[in-house]
Amino acid sequence: MVPNERSGAANRTLATLNTRGACVGHPHPDWWFPERDEDVTHRALQVCASCPVRTLCRDYAQEWEEEGVWGGVIVHASDGQPLAKLPKEWAGLTLPGLELGETA
Repeated sequence: MVPNERSGAANRTLATLNTRGACVGHPHPDWWFPERDEDVTHRALQVCASCPVRTLCRDYAQEWEEEGVWGGVIVHASDGQPLAKLPKEWAGLTLPGLELGETA
């Protein structure tokens, strides 16, 4: 689905992610969208561990079949399933997420 076909709630969610995400303004945005043969995703996952909107980000990516690192999960667009998740010991490092369509 193309971005302008997304619902108002999805657009509000994306706006929240683009303003509240721990990755916003990060000097290495390519960490979230690495080439298949590059293993830098662990760095992006570390940033995701402290993100206040991690749950919202993950839910958004899975609903819209995004590809890359989203909400502490590596997602492949062809099936929308996580390829890797944050290590368990990082689980307590985030603030509660928002529901899809909510803004912070």
